[in-house]
This record gives sequence, C-alpha cells and structure tokens, in this order.
Amino acid sequence: AVVYRPALTVSEDFPTALRRANGAVPQGFQLKYQPIVALPQGIPVAVEALARWTAPSGIQIPPQTFVSLAEAHGMGAQLDALVLDQACAQIKAADLDLDFHINIGAARLGSVEFERVVSRTLARHQLSPQRLVLEITETVPIVDLADGAAAIRRLNQLGIRVALDDFGAGYNSLTYLHELPVQIVKLDRGLAMGVQPQRNLALYRSVTGLCDALGPSVIAEG
Repeated sequence: AVVYRPALTVSEDFPTALRRANGAVPQGFQLKYQPIVALPQGIPVAVEALARWTAPSGIQIPPQTFVSLAEAHGMGAQLDALVLDQACAQIKAADLDLDFHINIGAARLGSVEFERVVSRTLARHQLSPQRLVLEITETVPIVDLADGAAAIRRLNQLGIRVALDDFGAGYNSLTYLHELPVQIVKLDRGLAMGVQPQRNLALYRSVTGLCDALGPSVIAEG
C-alpha cells in the first residue's frame, strides 16, 4: 500500500521525459526481452522486446500506463520508433541469431511515414526485415480494416511479418482475423488463466484450428 501524495503523480512524467530526451533514451527507460519458443521441444525462435520505465521518483510505472500516456500526448509513434531502434541496436550488439518482435500501437498501422522509419532503422543497424515481427497492440480500435490490410501488405512486401497481439481480448475479434492478412496470431494470456481447464483447452483447439485453416501461425502467451 502507498499513501497517495500529489508528488507521486506521474501523469506528465513520461511524455516529459520522452520529449526532453529528444530522440535519445529517456532516463529510467530500458528494454527487457521475453523468449518465444517452439513447442514441444522448447527451442527459442525469437525474442519480444518489452519496454520498461522507472520514473525519477524510483517508482516502476506499468507499461500500459506510460504507453497510454505517450499515445494520449501524441507521442506513440516516437515511443515505438525508440523501442525499435533500441531493440535493433541491442540485438545487433549481442549478435543474437533470433527473430525479434516489437509492439506497435494500432494507430501506426497505415502510417507510411512510420513504415519509412522502420525501413531506415533496419537498414541503419544492418538487420534483415525478414527477422522483424511487428505486433499490433490495441490502444485504440482499428477503424478502417481495408486500410489496415493494405498497410500489412506493404510491410509484407518489405519482408516484415505482422502479428495480431492479445487475440481474444480487447477489441480483437474474428473480424480482425478475417480482414487483416497477418502472419501470426498471439493468443491472450487470459485464455490460459481460466478456472476451467477443459474450457481453456477447447478454446485453444478452436482458435489454433481456425488459424491452421486460414494460414497464420499461433503464439500462446503464458
């Protein structure tokens, strides 16, 4: 429990830190990496870059909080570009021979300028586009599915794959799976956390069977 004091308010801290960094890494910002493994062998095939931020007060701010703040202040694209640049630099420096996943806000889907940023960043770090997977996270719903589908096809032409993140939660629906030509579907962790294992298993079998028929591969969170 923490007693609330006005000094603990962080509603402006992250956008301010991002703005002051002016393209550099804000103080307290770092990436953590989560492995993605192929079953049943458990062989690592990729890593997902996850943004983490500790405020100047020393409080670790949940990602959903500071990402939402960045989006609300019109800085979502700047944050996504920062994560991509840092992940490329660190993976290159570590000589990591794995694919890597980056989360991008749904608002970036359809932005030609952001697509240029992605291409330039990969070229600058001498990383093949075939290694990158952009995971669409839903801070806002995708309103124009036709435009989103066209954007995914443009990314695919560059060699970049696209994943539908947290399927089964939020705005995600079968309509997305039908309309968006994604290569990967990530099942939301909540599907595995229910109290009825048989229902969980039935859901997994249904969605994986559907994806198998439609083409996307499946990642199960959790």
